[in-house]
Amino acid sequence: MTGGSTASYYPVHGKIPYGAEYWIEHDADANWFRDDLSAMRRLGFNCIRIFVSSRETAPDVHDYAQLDALFDVAAETGIQICPTLTHRLAPWRAEAFGYDPNLHVQVPYLLDDPNYCAQLRPGLEHLVARYRGHPALWSWILWNEPMRSNTSPPPPPTWRLFLAWLGERYGGDLDAMNRVWFPEHESGFAAFDAIRPQDLAPEWYQIWREDGPSDYTPVHPRVLALSDASWGGAGNRRWTNAGALRDWIDFNVERMTANIRWLGDTVRAVDADTPTHVNPAGMAQNQAQISRDLPAIARTVDILGASLHAGHHFSLLDAEVHFAEAFSYYTQRIVSANKGGHSVLTELQGGANTWSGNKNFCPDGDDLIQWNLVALGQGVRGVIYWLWRPRFYGWEGGEWGLMGGAGQPTPKTEGAGIVGRLLEDHGEWLGRLQPAPARAAILHSHETEIVALREDGRQHKPSTYGTISEYGCYRALWRAGIPAELVTSDEVHDGVLGRFRVLFIPYAEAMDPETGAAIADFVRRGGWLYAETPLANKDARGSAYPISPGAGLREVLPTTLDMWPARVAPTLDSPFGPLHSAAFIQPLEPQGATANGRALAVVREHPVAWEGAVGEGRVRFLGTCLTLYAGQHDDADAEFTLLAEFARGAGAAPDWSVAASGPAPAYWLEDHDGQADAMLLVNEGAQPNAVEVRLPYAPSAVDEVLLGLPCTAEDHVVRLTLPPRRGAVLRLRR
Repeated sequence: MTGGSTASYYPVHGKIPYGAEYWIEHDADANWFRDDLSAMRRLGFNCIRIFVSSRETAPDVHDYAQLDALFDVAAETGIQICPTLTHRLAPWRAEAFGYDPNLHVQVPYLLDDPNYCAQLRPGLEHLVARYRGHPALWSWILWNEPMRSNTSPPPPPTWRLFLAWLGERYGGDLDAMNRVWFPEHESGFAAFDAIRPQDLAPEWYQIWREDGPSDYTPVHPRVLALSDASWGGAGNRRWTNAGALRDWIDFNVERMTANIRWLGDTVRAVDADTPTHVNPAGMAQNQAQISRDLPAIARTVDILGASLHAGHHFSLLDAEVHFAEAFSYYTQRIVSANKGGHSVLTELQGGANTWSGNKNFCPDGDDLIQWNLVALGQGVRGVIYWLWRPRFYGWEGGEWGLMGGAGQPTPKTEGAGIVGRLLEDHGEWLGRLQPAPARAAILHSHETEIVALREDGRQHKPSTYGTISEYGCYRALWRAGIPAELVTSDEVHDGVLGRFRVLFIPYAEAMDPETGAAIADFVRRGGWLYAETPLANKDARGSAYPISPGAGLREVLPTTLDMWPARVAPTLDSPFGPLHSAAFIQPLEPQGATANGRALAVVREHPVAWEGAVGEGRVRFLGTCLTLYAGQHDDADAEFTLLAEFARGAGAAPDWSVAASGPAPAYWLEDHDGQADAMLLVNEGAQPNAVEVRLPYAPSAVDEVLLGLPCTAEDHVVRLTLPPRRGAVLRLRR
């Protein structure tokens, strides 16, 4: 293995990985394992995930008896294992070298400490070597739910790395850094190593002390401080210095990716043949806040996983009513970041949480069927439930189990088994299918996420506005049956827009000139652009452009004149129906290349929604954030129509369509061997759903392989009825 996303497929026994987290209780033995793993095989499971740490009980003494028994029983029963490395030091090592034995990789900055890594490496290498080549081994999970705080006080090893990183970023030019950090002041730091953690956040001084007098005073505290508690008290901190903020976050993003790379290199040095794997959580969070660059992480591993739990992650998007569409968005964030690599759901909620999650939720068997169909339809190739049976002890004791505490079936078992039989019987075929390339792209703005941290909470503006708007845009296209892919500014720089007919920018307050230039060129060459304000008001470091939109977009978009509160016109009359203003309204001034167009909505005699041809392309620009409303409300029919109609006009609709008596999300998967494609359908409703699928060709044979539903095929059209809250998998032979 070389690491990095590839098109390689890493199956379990030639089929899509499908299984559950298996929590190893301290008194479990081979008989216990055999009972549980045999029950899993009867459900169609073929893999488990476990947590492992160093088994070094004393210098050069290891106790693998329990793990050996589990691995051997797994091989005997046809189950493969993906161990999750926890990175706890053996207790004797922690004691001998002055570390807390409870430390693990979730602790911020831990892997920046070279001494800690030096003590971690021997136990890690010994563990990997023990099971390298074992017939039950599937993949090594390097880090469970990787994230890295950028608001916790950095320890000395991290701070030294940051100062060295600053020197490299600015080529040793201190004046250049001072100009970025202190654009309104002539003074700055006299040397890179004169910067202290308390300069970034004064409250860090009480926690972090190395050298320096006790009466140390930060330089320009109100200007430089990343977080100033005086603005709102502890817990309501504001990021203030945009230049320092960008550097600190960029450093942490790069360091977390470097931490994962170190873990992968360490594992691959011992076992180069087993895939490596990580599983980020919190797909709806501001990714900059947790120091994550998902595409960069995907390039360091063979498998990009994810943790998705309704009880933890759906509340931001108010997804209780529309699980399938929220789930589709979450999985698309992973698949888009992985760009054709192997993606799995390393954790999918399998049982009830009554208090240990963010919100009480208990999935049923139909939920599991829906979620699996959506995941497969998005290109995910593996699902592992959290978890097989509830843990007996600890924070999640008695919760999250797919099965009961004694391993007895629950109401969820049938749904899990239906999916298991599908994958057992058709996993080889489904595993080689790929979603058809999307023709619509949605810009995910990492730059805006960073700037949003500076403004988090100000005037009730959360740092998740970007995610909510992105979701609103995605769900509008998803409801219209139009696949969409998320792209980043870096990918835009690299020419990714050449693959798409239309680009949507739902919320990108910050943008660098390179991105703006590439987008403008996309439009001039014939691309269609849908954009909303706030758009490119600021550069990637949070400094305001003199004219908005900036970043070179003025050449293809009208400029904005002012900003009014949304209450001035809470709804906008448009050809698509009443549009809901969100947060604010900006009047637009078409000029130059945008002078010829039409106003779609007018407020106070100024256009606030505009459309027109620019170069060979077309632009639709909204002076408010309609997608923010669409991401939070169901009465957004006009907003959904506005976005979907534009995508269709650009030619982004797929070559197939679905008509149904109720909501019926559909996913098209192509067989590049040319044998049999697939259409996956989901019925979210509680009533039967009559569905008519119009295909791009007339199939020679059609079979429904999930439930064995009857269906009819006539020329290009397939008809069937979906049962309540379930779905279908159509096998379409060419």
